Amino acid sequence: MNIPSILAKCAGKKNLSREEAFEMQNKIIKGKLSQDELLKIFQFFAARPITPAELMGILEATRKHMIKVPITSDALDVCGTGGDGQHTFNISTITAIICAATGVPIVKHCGRAASGICGSADLLKLLDVNIDLTPEQAVACFGTCGIVFLFAPNFQPGLKIVKDARKKFGGKTYFNFLGPMLNPASVSHQLIGVSDKTMMRLMGKTLIDFGSKKIILVHSEDGGDEVGLSEKTIIMEFDGTREQKKYELTHSDFGLPRFHGDLKTTSREENVSICRQILMGRSDEPKKNVAMANAALAFYTFGKVSNIRDGVRLAEETISSEKALKKLEQVIKVTHNL
Repeated sequence: MNIPSILAKCAGKKNLSREEAFEMQNKIIKGKLSQDELLKIFQFFAARPITPAELMGILEATRKHMIKVPITSDALDVCGTGGDGQHTFNISTITAIICAATGVPIVKHCGRAASGICGSADLLKLLDVNIDLTPEQAVACFGTCGIVFLFAPNFQPGLKIVKDARKKFGGKTYFNFLGPMLNPASVSHQLIGVSDKTMMRLMGKTLIDFGSKKIILVHSEDGGDEVGLSEKTIIMEFDGTREQKKYELTHSDFGLPRFHGDLKTTSREENVSICRQILMGRSDEPKKNVAMANAALAFYTFGKVSNIRDGVRLAEETISSEKALKKLEQVIKVTHNL
């Protein structure tokens, strides 16, 4: 089916087959569509939920064009869809560093902020981590440090094509939740923050279908795409047996106080300061607690701990001993000497 036929089918509010979705995304990544056609597609999918067949086709096509990183051992990615509009400090990157400092192998997919103030890649560049790595350099970094950051544009060159159209569209598109599903190393375990809770089940099931061993998705009832300590956090847990668990966690489950304040940041420089303060154990209690709660669930996702309270204790010890700070310093040094 050609693109005009696919556009006509979308305009008629008809679902695409997996094959049609694959063909559509394949042509998008090859740059065969005009910006007007891209905007129409974004509008179609913004107006209704994406179907399992459509997501499978879109993901399959996007992964086909992905530059792969040959890391075959089990590893964890911690990331979020973004798009929650909360402009919090970069929790997933700090979580990844804390986890790596305990020996959890981390392969974190990262990008620049699309709608927020400071994306993971923005933060890492300001911290002086070299994220412009080739696949071979990424493997070497992972082998030395037990953690590597994969800068999305270096491994998803086709996605640059939609950058201007996404910016012009202004709102969330299916590329928001596609990003966390495109780790170039196809990691075995993922903790994913999701700003749109209606996407959690579909994302989890799809990733298991693509071979993941363990996926945990989180959505805070305050709208955030991470574990929160002000409202309940919805958890969906999937494993290779296709068993699905859904439950809720509150601040008390982590053994941490409830926090009613604001975690917003106003600049990239503030994000850098918060990151360093947390890793040095000098940040204010609410920010440190949120980082520890997310690290605790990441530990649990990979099987480092059997319960999240043990995860909180491990995170606290890793911060207070400065192991997390030393891990960041190691990554900075290694990435500049590859």
